Amino acid sequence: MKAAVFAATALLSLATAESLHVGYVDFHDYNALEVRGEVDAACACPTHTVTVYEEATSAPNAVETIAPFTTITTSRITAIPSSPASIESYSEVSSSTPATAATSESASVVSSSNSYPSEAGLPAAAPSYASPSSLSTSLSSAVPATSSSSSSPSTAHHTNGNKWAITYTPYDASGNCKTAAAVAADIATIASKGFTTIRLYAPDCSGLQTVGAAAASHDLRLILGIYIDEHGVAGARPQIEELVAWSSSSSSQANGAGGSAWERVEMVVVGNEAVFQGFVSAEELAAFIGEVRAALGKESVGYKGPIATTETLETLQANKEVLCPVQDVVAANLHPFFNADVDAAGAGDFVASQLRQLAAVCSGEKEYYNLETGWPSKGSGSNGAAVPGEDEQKTAVQSISEKAGDRSCLFSFENDSWKEPGEFGVEQYWGCSNWF
Repeated sequence: MKAAVFAATALLSLATAESLHVGYVDFHDYNALEVRGEVDAACACPTHTVTVYEEATSAPNAVETIAPFTTITTSRITAIPSSPASIESYSEVSSSTPATAATSESASVVSSSNSYPSEAGLPAAAPSYASPSSLSTSLSSAVPATSSSSSSPSTAHHTNGNKWAITYTPYDASGNCKTAAAVAADIATIASKGFTTIRLYAPDCSGLQTVGAAAASHDLRLILGIYIDEHGVAGARPQIEELVAWSSSSSSQANGAGGSAWERVEMVVVGNEAVFQGFVSAEELAAFIGEVRAALGKESVGYKGPIATTETLETLQANKEVLCPVQDVVAANLHPFFNADVDAAGAGDFVASQLRQLAAVCSGEKEYYNLETGWPSKGSGSNGAAVPGEDEQKTAVQSISEKAGDRSCLFSFENDSWKEPGEFGVEQYWGCSNWF
């Protein structure tokens, strides 16, 4: 296996390496390196995001943001411009030329014991991520994920500019099921805010029926969930039948679109941090995803869209050999608040950097999505630089939307008063739709 073109850290430690003087160039050497640029309106100059690949797998393993014409240290490769117009400057210089250090972001993730918001409201240990480097303000320079097979399900998702999805649970403040009328009013509000898609964690509280009908009336899409709790796969299995029954019932046909309930479903998500919370092993989850695929993919059922799970980034990285082969897309819950080095203003850059790492998990072969992200509006304490509060939530959510909104599902539509306070006392205060 060839070595990575750049190391993830310690870029200047390669004493025998050559150096490259980079303007705006795309490199293509065994899919080893690409440089993509965009204009920074603030300074009217190019900012270059370098995405690093391991040559043998074409997988990104780090992200660097460098100024134009910065000298960086790397192994010698051949530079092939994507087009003549894309070149501003390129030259190979001797390794004795002083190199200017580029910012570096390690792909490593270290565990800590912070709590993490989850649909069940149960406390869970959150990972502590490496601090984000300075990143460009858009995911347009991120590596496009491609399907590993031409027969893979379609992974197109519907966005409205930088708005995509928001999570929704059909519970009232006491944790009881909302009426169909209350759900319809909520979904109308979501539609009015410009979101295109609603994420449901489970089919409980007749959510498939009430949310499905309301979503159809506003031309909204759905991300459907099969929730796995402490009862494991056995406890989650009946939810498969609920999805099958919904899809085949006459009411769901009417509530779908054009005669099929599945036409509004962008993906089915099996589990929400189920491995991370210890409810199942990665192997058990992989097998269950296969079971869901077989049940929903029957000709009589007719679901042909993507099936995936969502975990913390660290959990996916640790279990990629098991989980990547059974998923059509790769998804994670990426929460900047649970990194003590990230403040509200840095939330968008953090999520963007985490999405780039997420793109690498399955060797860059699958579309990638952030299925849960946000910032609490209230809490009993701060997590280092991460401070809960209304002003902070507004700043963070708007930053996430600007930098990564087209691939991020915001958490959540409204506060969840029925949950336990959890670590930092923030679990009940993630409702953020009021900022849109």
